[in-house]
Amino acid sequence: MAIEQCRNFLDTLDVKIMEKEDTAGSVRDLRDSTRRDVAVISSDLSAQIYGMNILKPHIETDPNNYTRFLLLSARPLPETDPTLMRKTSVYFGVQHRPGGLVTLLQEFLARQVNITKLESRPRVGSPWVYDFFADVELDAFSDHGKAVLEHVRGYCEFMEVLGSYPDLSESGVHSAKPQ
Repeated sequence: MAIEQCRNFLDTLDVKIMEKEDTAGSVRDLRDSTRRDVAVISSDLSAQIYGMNILKPHIETDPNNYTRFLLLSARPLPETDPTLMRKTSVYFGVQHRPGGLVTLLQEFLARQVNITKLESRPRVGSPWVYDFFADVELDAFSDHGKAVLEHVRGYCEFMEVLGSYPDLSESGVHSAKPQ
């Protein structure tokens, strides 16, 4: 993904591009090698952690592109800061008919739940039918959140709650960007 996020810059170079599993690990591997004819794409933090120099900062094609990292757990994690707004990620499908999606979205609107992200994905084995991933400003574990999700579930063919977590976007904590 880092290569694609920096494609415009990389296309200006006469270099061989090789993929690795992760950018931070690539910085560590380069530090531990004797090669000096290789460069890697990484965050400022990775370079700092491994004591490496940044040759060219800000090579991303879109400076507003952020990578989202998720921490997955089989059990709810302890509350870190109860003052933070919580988000919930859901995966759902609606009936493949006119207004199927908009009807569901209106149910979130009627309950004043903000949808901060909505992505469609083709449904495997059903051409031209799509399922959706959404992030909503809602605590799925609160009584209010449970009631909202139970209600909107009635407008879905299926709905899976993928998780509920603190919204760190306004807390000053940001995801890593390729540099």
